[in-house]
Amino acid sequence: MLLPVTVLVRTNASDPPAEKMVGINPDEVARVEEGDEPGTVQLWCGGQNPMVIRGTVEELIGAVNELESGDDG
Repeated sequence: MLLPVTVLVRTNASDPPAEKMVGINPDEVARVEEGDEPGTVQLWCGGQNPMVIRGTVEELIGAVNELESGDDG
């Protein structure tokens, strides 16, 4: 199953990031840590550069645990 997350994509340093919805496979997540900007998380999934998503590490862990347990909560 894929976990839907909102990725923040910055195409130009002077513009605010755009939000894009993507699905990630929790089994491919290598590392998760708090982002550089408040309310963001850096998520590594097999690449050199992290994806930046909106939320907190705790929220992401909770969502992955919910997905893995099969809860629809």
